[in-house]
Amino acid sequence: MAEIMTEHGIREVLSWDEFGTAARELAQQVVDSGFEPEVVVAIARGGLVPGGAVAYALGTKGVGTMNIEFYTDIGETLTDPRIL
Repeated sequence: MAEIMTEHGIREVLSWDEFGTAARELAQQVVDSGFEPEVVVAIARGGLVPGGAVAYALGTKGVGTMNIEFYTDIGETLTDPRIL
C-alpha cells in the first residue's frame, strides 16, 4: 500500500492484490463479529467495486445499490447527503 498526500489529506493507494486482501479482511471482521448480512448495499460510483468484493467474500448473494449525492466538487460537500 502506498500513501499519497493530496490537498485534502493522505490517501491510501492499493494494488489490486492489496484491494482483494482488504476486502477479505473486512469480510472476516464482519464474520468474526457474528453478524450475518442478508444483503450488502454498495454505494454507486466509488463503492460499487468494494461492495461487490465484500459481498462475494462474505458469500452474500443479495447485493443492492444506492446512489448518494454528497460531494458537489473537489473538497466541496452538501450540508447533508441526499439519496438519489
